[in-house]
Amino acid sequence: MRMNLTLPAAAIVAAGLLALPSPAAAISAGDVVDKMGAKEQYGYITGAVDMVLFLYSKNGQGEKAECGLNWFYNGGGGPKEVIEVFHNYKDKPAIGLLYVLIERHCK
Repeated sequence: MRMNLTLPAAAIVAAGLLALPSPAAAISAGDVVDKMGAKEQYGYITGAVDMVLFLYSKNGQGEKAECGLNWFYNGGGGPKEVIEVFHNYKDKPAIGLLYVLIERHCK
């Protein structure tokens, strides 16, 4: 028997973060920009963006997922903006900032 849950993506992301070991859940934007090299930043950010977009899609918000995909990967300026925002909000959770950016661009 399969259950079909329709929780908002933010709740799903939050629940996923709470399930992670505390160091993984506590990755701040500052950790990404100050402690990771360029390749690590790319891997972390693209993986996190993909996770958030997947959750939108699984939650029946395919249009928002597609918008986020276009914003980040297809010339919408996403990667540059993410790094700028991470530098400006180093004390905030990196995943939370990504969620806010996608929400801002994909209303």
